[in-house]
Amino acid sequence: MEKAPKSRQQLYLGVLDLKRQTWNYLVFLCPKCGSVRYSRSDHKTAVCFRCGYQMLIEASKVQIISKTNEIREAIEAVKRYKMKLAERLSR
Repeated sequence: MEKAPKSRQQLYLGVLDLKRQTWNYLVFLCPKCGSVRYSRSDHKTAVCFRCGYQMLIEASKVQIISKTNEIREAIEAVKRYKMKLAERLSR
């Protein structure tokens, strides 16, 4: 059986659903030293493990690298970023 094509309204509502999606974890950079870390998205602040800077977790204050719902994915994103950074520094 073929599915009926979605109407424009259904497609538009699907886009709105993606925009409204909430994420459990954010991976971001410290604005002072550039160190990468993750935090739950419902936290308002975080302390950098490298320089001790206490930052507000807002898109205007920190550079958000990744958003995810799984803690494992957040940890993997931090590891990938650190490996890429180490590669660049070793060249």
